[in-house]
Amino acid sequence: MPYCHPSPSCPPPRMVQPSLLPQMKNGDSNLLNHYLQRTASCMDNGATTSNPFLVQLVPITMSSEFIMQLILAQSCAHRAIKQSEIVGTDVAVQYNKAVCALRLAVDKFVTQTGHVDPLILTVGILVMCFTETTRGDTTGVIFNHITAANALLPNALFAMVPPLPEDLRKFLVGYYIYTACCSMISIDARGSQEITLDTQLVQMAESMARCGYVGSVCGCWLDLLLMIPVIFGIGRSRIQQHTTVTFDQTELPLIEHQIVHWKPNPAAALDVALAGYVFQQAMLVYLYTAVEEFPAGPNGLYRENIDLAVGRAIQCLGQIDPASLTSQY
Repeated sequence: MPYCHPSPSCPPPRMVQPSLLPQMKNGDSNLLNHYLQRTASCMDNGATTSNPFLVQLVPITMSSEFIMQLILAQSCAHRAIKQSEIVGTDVAVQYNKAVCALRLAVDKFVTQTGHVDPLILTVGILVMCFTETTRGDTTGVIFNHITAANALLPNALFAMVPPLPEDLRKFLVGYYIYTACCSMISIDARGSQEITLDTQLVQMAESMARCGYVGSVCGCWLDLLLMIPVIFGIGRSRIQQHTTVTFDQTELPLIEHQIVHWKPNPAAALDVALAGYVFQQAMLVYLYTAVEEFPAGPNGLYRENIDLAVGRAIQCLGQIDPASLTSQY
């Protein structure tokens, strides 16, 4: 074919940037690049020197077509938040592909009709949890995923031969605890059934917290996250029993004391520690709203406590370096 000289009717040849995976379609390659450059950075809280969404998940993604599909859907949902040219149908197509891939993998695992690596399936479920968060989970889909992770993650973490690298294991436990506990806050306790986390995973998380674990998902406040199921249970019982007296006299002071006297790991960076203090105050607000129906109302027992906690949180936010608060969309 003769060289096409630039002219109004014949556009000049474009320089195409080399793709990381030449076999991928151009649209998929763009989504992967967006994940590598933006999405992974937005999910990482900056508490560690390396980003596990890159260091830990990308090698798994490159070796699994299943995980790749879920990562592309996550990237598409994230990119649509800030880029108006990404239409809803594009997000829906990628999301539907991811859901179908996840259902197929789960069916194969449950029916044992095909080989499905428990680790790969578990990672896929956790990836979908963050994707649902990005899209906006209004139907409790995240907890359906968490329920599946309850059955899969212990096997993937503790029964694999050879065992998982310690950094990957801790990252997945922190990922699971953060997702499960934070999602629990948004659940309507009036109609929900009792929700429990896997005992082995909670015990490992407690051990990590005692050792001062600082992670890219749960920061330095892993031990605070572990209090959320307890507070959720208190709120659920209050709603069912239509009372607050029991909790004011027994469980509330103990939990309140634990939260108030919480301290971040001294090794945590200043901004990470300040973020931990913000989360500490948020936990107090969550506690007060769990034990009373209208705690911030004119006659609320905990109105002053809530105002004080919010004020302290704002004060801590004001001390964080603005560069640390800048989203990398």
